[in-house]
Amino acid sequence: TVQVELADAVTAEEITAADDSDNSISGTSAPFDVEAGPVSASRSAVSVRPDTATANGTDAAVLQVELADANGNAIGGLTGSGFSVSLSGDAGLDGPVSETETAGTYEADLTNTTAEDVTVTVEASGTTLNDTPTVTFEAGAAPAVTVATEPAPTTAGPPIAGPPAGEGTDAGGKPVSGGGVTAAEAGGYPLRGGT
Repeated sequence: TVQVELADAVTAEEITAADDSDNSISGTSAPFDVEAGPVSASRSAVSVRPDTATANGTDAAVLQVELADANGNAIGGLTGSGFSVSLSGDAGLDGPVSETETAGTYEADLTNTTAEDVTVTVEASGTTLNDTPTVTFEAGAAPAVTVATEPAPTTAGPPIAGPPAGEGTDAGGKPVSGGGVTAAEAGGYPLRGGT
């Protein structure tokens, strides 16, 4: 009896055995398939591209999962139910994780309406993968500026009571920080100061 091991997942494999003396006696096995082993947490890979997206609910970052066993063999054939994806914050999956044309490579879109850093954790076939990439969702440009605080009746000279304040929001209705708002008086009278 001879015991052999194969590290590569292959199809229609054959094994030929011969006697050690002069190879006068030999035999070849019937063809057989060698399947990939269980999911390896360390040999599998998880990534997100690009690593920055706009938090508008439509701009997507692509989650990519490359599944492999302990010998690096690609593991294909999983469906969306074979994955559990945990996302920190408010981000969500825009559809199930599905296999691409490349065997063992799976993808899904991530979207968000909140500007934040999101960490991704993937479990495949019950194994939590080591890679936990982070994607940054940034607030988009402010398509709308509203008066958040209305001005109160005031006298000329001192600062306007209230004080009046404008607020910019992105396409998802979320406040946008870090930008400037230019104020003007409807009658054309000049304004002094203000941020």
